[in-house]
Amino acid sequence: MDRKIENKIRNNFEDALKRLDFIKAGNIMDYLGWCWWGNDYPPTHEQILKMVKELFEDAIRGFKNEYVSCGSGGFIVTIYKQGRVGIQFIPVESYSYD
Repeated sequence: MDRKIENKIRNNFEDALKRLDFIKAGNIMDYLGWCWWGNDYPPTHEQILKMVKELFEDAIRGFKNEYVSCGSGGFIVTIYKQGRVGIQFIPVESYSYD
């Protein structure tokens, strides 16, 4: 990957990370009793941060100047073609596959 685009993506990730409301996501997980595999308790702020950073690293490894998305534990990190980065916490979703 071109160094310039990689730096742009990493900077955009840091910006998105600063905007992510970890407290709200954690409160939702606490309220729902949402536990990750192997744990009997909802993840801590540090565990959530680690997960999001791991998802980002997975996404950037797969980035080929096109949309790429990686998700786990309710979190999704997306890198868009232009180098923008999105972080989502999605407690509920549904799809129709025709």
